[in-house]
Amino acid sequence: DIDNSLRNSGLEFKSVPIKGQRILHALELFNQELKKSNYHYSPRTSIHVHFNVLDWTFEEVKKLLITYLVFEKLLYKFVGLGREKNIFCLPVLSSGTLENLVPNLNSSFIQKTWSKYYGFNLGSIFQFGTIEIRHLGGTDDVPRIVSWINLWFKMIEFIKRNSYKSLIETITSLNTSSNYYGFSNNVFG
Repeated sequence: DIDNSLRNSGLEFKSVPIKGQRILHALELFNQELKKSNYHYSPRTSIHVHFNVLDWTFEEVKKLLITYLVFEKLLYKFVGLGREKNIFCLPVLSSGTLENLVPNLNSSFIQKTWSKYYGFNLGSIFQFGTIEIRHLGGTDDVPRIVSWINLWFKMIEFIKRNSYKSLIETITSLNTSSNYYGFSNNVFG
């Protein structure tokens, strides 16, 4: 598709929903085909990953958001290249509404105030039934893309095996480096 956020007739490539080993195969196949053309990734280019949440409860969505917020700065460091300053993948914490964010999080709040340009886009729930992750800049480095996706799978696995109450208790007790290290180890292994 044509993508108006990209210059010089930039294009957006979309895939059908895929999972597991098929992700790796699709990325490798895409890169093989792309290398047959004259392409480059501009600083405006990014990789968007959508996670199907159609069968999730709203509590699970909140748990992923809360877990994400603990690690938001580190996730931006992982993707690097100043992505946290890119207007198409803004940090949620840059909104200045953290104190109101979680207590007021409901479908109306998301539909009315959530920016589709947050790196962690909840607005796509209502359009596609997914949570969209927009942080990673354009790259043909398949191992890097797979590592990025796997970080998110780890967070999803973590929230699926922990209750909302225990997550809140754990996060509110994070006050030392060792507590943060232990929490990150519980999430990411």
